Amino acid sequence: PSPGRSVRFWCLGEVMTLSMPKVPFELNQFDYNLLEFFDMLGVENVVKLLVIVLLEHQVLVYSSEFDKLMIVCEAVTSLMYPFKWPHVYVPILPPSLENFLDAPVPYIMGLLRPTTDLELYKHGSVCILDIDHGELELPEELPEFPYECEFIKELEDAILQYGGREGATVLKEHAIEQR
Repeated sequence: PSPGRSVRFWCLGEVMTLSMPKVPFELNQFDYNLLEFFDMLGVENVVKLLVIVLLEHQVLVYSSEFDKLMIVCEAVTSLMYPFKWPHVYVPILPPSLENFLDAPVPYIMGLLRPTTDLELYKHGSVCILDIDHGELELPEELPEFPYECEFIKELEDAILQYGGREGATVLKEHAIEQR
């Protein structure tokens, strides 16, 4: 379809919709559910992760599942819009190439790991995200995000508004975890 337009059709018994965003007024196409992304990390961790990425730090993401690595890495790069990540981006790094984690450049890399054996990669500017447990280890010199509490509240309200019951469940689960 042309920019700003959509096409809806039937395919294998389901309704399919293809749409082309108006450039530069709409987000790029994204194949994953963003509510799932916010559910995995929590709104506060998502905001901190985006700040880290926009400041071009090294980000090491790990999980025991491939699909979680892809959802998180793709969501982060998609939510940076209108900016693009021009640095090293490897959402699933093969174990044979783990030595690339020592590179002195900004990166977003994902490791398939069932355990937390990542003490080797804890440097001052590396952010380590454990997706399975929703834990985010921040770099040492991370500045405060202006109006962070207000922004987090606004995002939570949007999740409730557009996520329906699913969005409310996400927020309730995170409220219970933080108590």
